[in-house]
Amino acid sequence: MLMRAVKKIEELTDDPDMVQYIDVEKGMELGRKEDIKEAAEKAAKKAAIETEEKTRIEMAKKMLEDKLDIELISKITDLSKEQIEKL
Repeated sequence: MLMRAVKKIEELTDDPDMVQYIDVEKGMELGRKEDIKEAAEKAAKKAAIETEEKTRIEMAKKMLEDKLDIELISKITDLSKEQIEKL
């Protein structure tokens, strides 16, 4: 039984169409893994940017509570004056 399986594998790997099919399948699998990796990296970057933005807004709110000048807050937090005024 094992010999028949080995023989069948040899037959399939001698078939150019089958080899091409196997290569395409491997390529698609690698592509899916790369797509998943790329999506995860983009999501992580987006989350980091959003977290940074929230942190800067919270800092600006605390500075406003302490009556700091809007221009100074803008300079420190890198938020626009308009963004700060909306807080």
